[in-house]
Amino acid sequence: MSTDPAYRVQRAALNSILRGAEAGHYQLAGELHAAMLAEKRIAGQVTEARAEAQRLATVGDVTAGLAGDVVAAARRGEVLAGLADRVAEVEFAARCSELHRGILDMAAQKAAMEVLHAVSAERIIRESLVPAFDELLAAVAKAAGPLKGHDVTDAGPFLRAPEGVRRAYTSLQDAVERYRALRVAQTAALRLSPPTTDRAHWFAEFERPDELEVRLGVAPDHPQPWPSNAAARLLWIVDKAQGNVWMPDGSRMDDAHAAWDQRTRSKRPRPVGLVVAGL
Repeated sequence: MSTDPAYRVQRAALNSILRGAEAGHYQLAGELHAAMLAEKRIAGQVTEARAEAQRLATVGDVTAGLAGDVVAAARRGEVLAGLADRVAEVEFAARCSELHRGILDMAAQKAAMEVLHAVSAERIIRESLVPAFDELLAAVAKAAGPLKGHDVTDAGPFLRAPEGVRRAYTSLQDAVERYRALRVAQTAALRLSPPTTDRAHWFAEFERPDELEVRLGVAPDHPQPWPSNAAARLLWIVDKAQGNVWMPDGSRMDDAHAAWDQRTRSKRPRPVGLVVAGL
């Protein structure tokens, strides 16, 4: 398999996307899903074949053993019977093992390249992630009503809450896991396409973050307008960011970045030059 860094990044991205689909967080197109599963199965066979080869005795080990058998037979005044046949068996087994691993390696590379040629970051996001994302937001919006006035950061009170409230809370917790999986898949898909002008992915979650008073380019633990709790954050998104939160591909992120730059250019502080003493 290729050790090219770019190839390894693509493989890791595809594995991440496949895991999310296998977990049921979204659906991949049938032929792409089948191709990715086939590549994964072949990669597993390659790993097993290599492990089996390491467990088998090497040709050198077997040759040394046969040489010892020849010496032992000579000491008994005998000639080791069937030596040529045993040598042929060793050579045949070694060659078969080598061909087996070679065929599997070639198949793994072929399957991987077929996936990489067929996959499209834009298609994965548009056809797989966006429908699941829209469905998730609808589920959170539905759960928001029964949960109004409840502290979703504390699970304890929900054990004794009315059934409708408990169901809404459970639905919200499921949505948290799914939302996280969708964003992981989005990030992985973006690695499959050329870099965007939005290299920091400022516009991967919100189309117009400035309208939400989101501070761009700050440390992850810097206070932002949303709650720190993941469940409460999802409710905040549905309440405050509907029409702003989105699941874009790289080109749409570029458009959002350009629009933000145009929209906020006059409001952003200009860099101030240094005053150097004596000049």
